[in-house]
Amino acid sequence: MLKTDYLIIGLDEMSLELTIKGTAHFMNNITSGWYSLEEISLNPGGKATLKFAPKKEVSLLFPALKECTITISANEAFSLVERELYSTDEKTTAKYVLLNCRLNDAGMPYFHYDILQKTMPAQKDGENFHINVEKEKLISEGYKILKTIDDKTRSSQCVVLEGHRKTA
Repeated sequence: MLKTDYLIIGLDEMSLELTIKGTAHFMNNITSGWYSLEEISLNPGGKATLKFAPKKEVSLLFPALKECTITISANEAFSLVERELYSTDEKTTAKYVLLNCRLNDAGMPYFHYDILQKTMPAQKDGENFHINVEKEKLISEGYKILKTIDDKTRSSQCVVLEGHRKTA
């Protein structure tokens, strides 16, 4: 069983600069499970692009909709938590993707990215996971850091998440 949950904070912040490619349905249902986060790219100038893909049910409703993106300028109000949970009969692996913004020495916001993972005995059905967590809390619970990227200079060009990218 694979389950993915999202918590996106700050999209309604009045000072957040963003560009959206997609439909109103996409914007209203990003965290519903109808769209999967395929990729996070950090771009020069303190911008991040989040690429989503519609799930099969949405593709049937909107056949022309191939890719949905949100490009965001770094803003302290923005953060994203993605929790991916893979369970078998014997064990459960939980992976957290944390993307948030901090201020550099010049007082400019920049993106900070962490990915943490933990394998544990199989979880019982219905057991709740809280997705509004911080890196320090996850580390204290036994999660290991797999990747960390800090874009303090706001000049990076890199893909920090591409684990869900579909192959041709």
